[in-house]
Amino acid sequence: ASVKVPNILYPANQKLIAGSTDEGVCDVASKDGLLCPFNTPKDSFLGFFKPRLLESYNTLADSLIINKGRLYSDGTSVGLASCETLDQRGKRRTGYDELCDLGAIEYILNSDISSVGQDIRYGQVAKFSILGSLSEADLVTPATCKRLFGERPDGKEWQPGCLKIKQSTDTPVSKGTVTIDQNGNVIYTPNGNWHGADIFSIQVVTSISRFNEGVEFQYITIPTRIVQEPLSGIEDKSVSSGGGGSIGAGFILSLLGLVALRRFKS
Repeated sequence: ASVKVPNILYPANQKLIAGSTDEGVCDVASKDGLLCPFNTPKDSFLGFFKPRLLESYNTLADSLIINKGRLYSDGTSVGLASCETLDQRGKRRTGYDELCDLGAIEYILNSDISSVGQDIRYGQVAKFSILGSLSEADLVTPATCKRLFGERPDGKEWQPGCLKIKQSTDTPVSKGTVTIDQNGNVIYTPNGNWHGADIFSIQVVTSISRFNEGVEFQYITIPTRIVQEPLSGIEDKSVSSGGGGSIGAGFILSLLGLVALRRFKS
């Protein structure tokens, strides 16, 4: 270390890893812990300690780790080194050298939000995750929602991510109810056996978007589509021809029988 590039001293009062173990699933709701336990994500070869954005932070700059690259810490516009092209997870960096993280991980924000949803049959519920649409972020807790926005207008308790649902113009009336847990797992329960689609947007506040100014910018919008169809082999009455198909077949067989009878008599 030098005067221009000083070391960052780790505060003794800060907990390093969230939860009670140093390896496993991260306790997203934990109030302290600068890092998640070591974990290897699905379809990934290498694991890592993911840095956390604590709910006590008022700005991103409050973090001791996230986006704290030392390349420009001397206050000049000339870096002392350059970032690796990829971080240790194999993710391509944003290109801003000053955001290279201590520990080789930076928060990579992606504005391309992938849509979610599921096709289900009558009597089923849809279960899917929005985690892949959150980029590097986590959902804020209900306690943070209350701190940000106060009580819900309808008097109900906040769900994780301060969940809101916005219906599309194609299906302006909701056809089901949505619940979500702290890890981004969604359960959609349809209001009965309707045949068709329910198209809407899931709107949530994340550990990153909450720092934005203005409510409309604190929420991210995830396009969602639920399609419900009859069980296999059972036709929907609105599109079914009723028993006409089987009656028609019987009628044809009767005609063939009459033709055969006439030939036999002749």
